Amino acid sequence: MAIIIYRTKFCKQRINAGARGYSLNAFAGMLGISREKLDLWAERHTRFAEAIGAHKAKRAKFWEDELARIAREGGKTGSTTMVMFALKSVAGEDYGPMTGEGTNHHTTEHVLSDDSAEKLKDLLE
Repeated sequence: MAIIIYRTKFCKQRINAGARGYSLNAFAGMLGISREKLDLWAERHTRFAEAIGAHKAKRAKFWEDELARIAREGGKTGSTTMVMFALKSVAGEDYGPMTGEGTNHHTTEHVLSDDSAEKLKDLLE
């Protein structure tokens, strides 16, 4: 097994992986290394550590784009749930549970009528 050493090109590759929706674990797999190795590189290389934020933001954009596409065009059964799970994982500060007085922490699935779905689609276009 070849030993993979850090290269500055990995910063851009890391950001590009996020733009395609991939997690940091998946990026580590693409390189053939462990997630722990990524963390070690981030500790030792400031530029690589800074790429974490860009990776996360690009990944959130990927999944938000997918959610908007589903809202416009519809999706297969469970697709919205899958996307929301991804968004809660990558952008929990935006998609995590709401806090505050009177907040209901139960998840409820809503089904839109055809008329409401069309209105939502028109708003998104």
